[in-house]
Amino acid sequence: MGKKGAAKERREPIFEAADDGEVDELRRLLDAKLALKDSRNRDGWTPLHQAAYAGEVECCRVLLEAGAKPGVKCNDGDSPAHYAAAQGKVAVLKLLAQFGADLEVRCSQ
Repeated sequence: MGKKGAAKERREPIFEAADDGEVDELRRLLDAKLALKDSRNRDGWTPLHQAAYAGEVECCRVLLEAGAKPGVKCNDGDSPAHYAAAQGKVAVLKLLAQFGADLEVRCSQ
């Protein structure tokens, strides 16, 4: 979780940018190394999980347009859509659906 979540841990810049809505920084990082879109933290979250949880629609869009997979699962088996739904981020859910996310998927637990 990030600044908008319960705990603040030392994170990679790509996760910071996704959590804080820093679209220009996110683009800069992806331009430098596109593979960052698939980075994982210790919980298996990707930058897309982080942006979806934080409700950062434009960061989600940048990541999805860069090729981030909308249905990617973290260590707990949850997708970005799970976190967006849990936080009430309807605009993020709509965007994820536009990029092919399965909104009917069930939680792992």
